[in-house]
This record gives sequence, C-alpha cells and structure tokens, in this order.
Amino acid sequence: MSDTGTENKVQLGELLVAQGAITPDQVREALEEQRRTGHNRLLGEILVDRGSCAPAEIASALAQSYQVPFAEVSPRLCDPDIFEILPREFLEQHVLVPLFKVHDTLTVAVNEPANLFVVDQIEQITGYKVQVVCSTQSDITATLQAYSFKEKVFAVDDLIEQEELDPLELIRSEDQDVHHLSEAAGQSSIVQLVNYLLADAVKNNASDIHIEPDENFLRVRYRVDGTLVEKSRPPHKMHSAIVSRIRIMADLDLGQRSTPQDGKFRVMVGTKPTEFRVSIMPGNCGEKVALRIVDPQSLLLNLEALGFTIDHLVQFRELLHAPQGLVLVSGPAGSGKNTTLHAALGELNSEQINICTVEDTIGCNLVGVNQFEVNTLMGGQIAATLRNVLRQDPDVVMVSEIRDEETAALAVHAALTGDLVLSTVHTPDAPSAVGRLVDLGVQSYFVSDALIGILAQRLVRKICSNCKETYHLSAGLRKTLSQMGQRLESPIRGAGCRQCRSTGYAGRIAIHELFLPDERIREKISERAGSGELRKLALARDMQSLVLDGIEKVRAGLVTIEDVLRVTPTPDVA
Repeated sequence: MSDTGTENKVQLGELLVAQGAITPDQVREALEEQRRTGHNRLLGEILVDRGSCAPAEIASALAQSYQVPFAEVSPRLCDPDIFEILPREFLEQHVLVPLFKVHDTLTVAVNEPANLFVVDQIEQITGYKVQVVCSTQSDITATLQAYSFKEKVFAVDDLIEQEELDPLELIRSEDQDVHHLSEAAGQSSIVQLVNYLLADAVKNNASDIHIEPDENFLRVRYRVDGTLVEKSRPPHKMHSAIVSRIRIMADLDLGQRSTPQDGKFRVMVGTKPTEFRVSIMPGNCGEKVALRIVDPQSLLLNLEALGFTIDHLVQFRELLHAPQGLVLVSGPAGSGKNTTLHAALGELNSEQINICTVEDTIGCNLVGVNQFEVNTLMGGQIAATLRNVLRQDPDVVMVSEIRDEETAALAVHAALTGDLVLSTVHTPDAPSAVGRLVDLGVQSYFVSDALIGILAQRLVRKICSNCKETYHLSAGLRKTLSQMGQRLESPIRGAGCRQCRSTGYAGRIAIHELFLPDERIREKISERAGSGELRKLALARDMQSLVLDGIEKVRAGLVTIEDVLRVTPTPDVA
C-alpha cells in the first residue's frame, strides 16, 4: 500500500471516510501517530495496525485515488502460462504478480499503484504495455506462494461459495475404462467441487473429510474439533468422478478400484501449504474416501502451546532432559500424541544431539532431525527400521508407536543402554501403558528399569470465546462432581454463535495425566502389579488424573465439564 506525499495521505483518508470505512477522528489520530514516528510508516499501515479498517479497504481506496482497478487477486485469476514472464526475485522484491496478457498488454497486480518506476521496469523487461490493478499485499503474497511449489502440488483457493452444483451425467455404468474415468475427473465442475471441499474443510479447521456413498445419495462430512458434521450431499452420480479426481491428485492408479489404496498430496490453501493423506476403500455401495488434513505448522507447536499446567510442564521437561530412559505418550487415536512428540523433539533439538525418528508417515519436516519413514505398503516394519536406526549412534529416538513385540523389546533395550526413547501407545490412562508393554512380551523388570514417565492425554473442545455464558449444572453432573469431592461455581459454556457454527466450541486443548514411577511403584511393576494397583499408588503420590486436570481447565473457563467427562475414563471417586 502506498500513500507517499501529504496530498496523497489526505486524499486516502478522505476516500476512506467517504466510503464509510473510517471516521474523520480516526484519520486525525492516525496522522498524529505518523507525525510522532517521524513519517517512518505509511498512513494505510497505521490504520490497519490500529484496527480502523481492513487491508482490502485501503487497497480499494488507493485504487480509486490513483484511478486504477481494484481486484481481489487469487491463484485462479493468474494465467500459469504468463506467470514466469518476470523473474521471481523481481516479483517478490516489488510485491507484484502478473495476471494475464491480452494482445500486447500485460495486466499486473501491485500493492503500490503510485510506483511508476516499477511499471517502467516491467515494460522494459517484457516489452509489453502494462495495465496495473491494485490488490492487497496478502493476496499477492498468497498467489506468489501458490506458484512456488513444484509439480504434484495444486493451488486451491475459495473457488465457490455455493453449496450445490448442477447435476452432471458423468458416469454411465460401472464398467467404464480408465480413459472415461480420467476424462470425467477432469471436468471443470468436478475439479471445482473437489477444490471447494478441500479449501472449505481447511477454512473450517477440519481434521478429516469423509466422502461416503450410499445406494441413493452421496454424503460429505467433516471432522471438526473431534466431532463429525455433515457438510453437503453432492449429486450421487458425481461419486466415481470425485474419487477419480482425488486419485489423480494423489498419483494413485485410476484402474484399481477393487482394493484399498493410500496416498497423499499437497495443496496451497490461502497462504499455507497443507497435506492431505488419502485412504480409499471399496464398500458395498462404492468406494469410501477418507482425507486426513495435516497442517505442517500445527505439528510445530512448542510445549507451552499444548495446554500443560505449570506443574506438568516442569515435570515433563525434566523427563525430556533425562540422559536415558523410556518416555511414553498414551491415549486413543486422534488425541494429539504425535503433536506432543514433535513438540518434545523441538524442545530437544540442538547441534550437540543426534535425534532420529521412526515414523509411519512423516507429518512434518523437522530441521536438524533425522527422520525415517516406514513404508508399510511395501512390506516395511517399524521394528526393522528401528533396528537400523539404533545403529546410527542416536542420542534420542522417537518411535511413532509401539504396537508389536519386537518394537517394544528394541525400544526398552535402547532406553536401558543409553538412549532417550520417546514413543506412543494406545491405552486408556497412563498406568495402563505399563501392562501394555508387559502384554507385548517385555519382562516386567526391564519395564521397571527403563520406564521414566508416561503422559496420558486427551483433546477437549475449547469454549468459543465469542459467546461465553454462565449456566447451571444439572443435578446429575453436580452429583458426579460431588462423588469426586469437587464443586464448580458459575461454570461457563458457549451459547453458540456464527463464529463457532452454533456449537459453542472453537478449537481444542489437551488435558494430561503424568505417571512418574518412584521406587515403590518400580517394585510393583517388577512384581507385575495390575494397572489398577499402580494407579492407586500413583494417585496416593499426587498424580493428577485426566479428569482433575480437565476440571482445572473448566475452572479457568477454557472447557466444559460435560466435554471433560465425555473424553475421560471413569472418574476416580474420592
């Protein structure tokens, strides 16, 4: 955005006032701030930073001021054949993007329409006349990033807002050949629909997309904050073409429709790259598609962002900085275990430590960490990969999951012989993870010696901050809390609003249970004590249960007691 010169600044302010975007007082306050800072900041930047108006309103006013068109630029407006007409360094330096060429006129989106010098440079480089349109810096940057990836990465934008598309007669029979499937999948309406579903799911912070055929209808559901919600019902006859389109994006075999297939692809949604992991499985009514949405940035959280209480954070950090031993994170699928492990690796990552991972699927690239993916489709096994990794002289080893006897034995052995080993198990609470290792064939005294801590966790929906209200608990809930020796005064919930799609919830936070074996508990582990007995000992030694950690977050106004009880095991009665 450009507003160089006092005359232009006044004109920009007057235009924004005339458009009803801001008030005259807001213009005066922004100009005063600009004078105080020695005119080092543009008026438009100050207005945006102060929250007086949006970047698009500034760009629209600038466009009107300099008598050029205003455009909401996106990747779909950009002609890929013309994109490389200017050097990428030039585009990034001057924050501009070429859109298309008509005859000898090149249309270029800029965020500073006053910069005539850049226009002259473009004409000299390309030999074309230049038509300027004004757009926001964020829209231009997002479009540049959409074209920064190599092949097999698709640019996705908010392509359509409509919920229904005209029915298409794409599939005539189940005996079509691959050519017909590929042709149907390439239809613009199919491409548009699939792109819309991908972008809309990311916009709604969904973790999964389910495309589910029935005999007479096709259903699309999103999993948002752990709960499935139906989004739309596209025409049933689009089903095969939609599945084929997803196969094309994931580089899967179009002709294979009788056996399950797995794959993945990456897209740009807005300004961020997002990975979609594809699972296609034949059913009695046709192929069901499940798409897991993986935002690499979401896996790069630090420990402070994971919802730990101060006590749990201090104790968990002590485990991570132990010289050796086995640390487990337990919980059901979808409870954020891998996110916690990646945050832990970020905590440990340094030039002095050799960190190696063994992962089913590498969710995000960690700079400075040696990551190894297990290709189970090609016959690979976690245990075999782990055995090779242990020959790489690691200091820290992360194993995505312990689920078989050999992996369990290798992990425990590594923890006993000098490595810090981090991994996950599927158990309902922290003490139960001990029994899981023993059930997998590890001798109980080895578990006792190797294990230094188990973190159990669940993800609980956060109360929408936009529609919080106090309410009265039901008699049943008050009785349940009383049996635990707990009371809640003035609990909070979300009333439901447009921002949270009338659910009362927005986002999720983790609740934790940290099991730290002392000498008495280690003796009991060696004696093969059951998880119930281990749990009683741990609670007697001040282990805070999942439900009590959740109640702390209820009192803080972050979550509801109903949601805490929904995701936790049977509460411990006082």
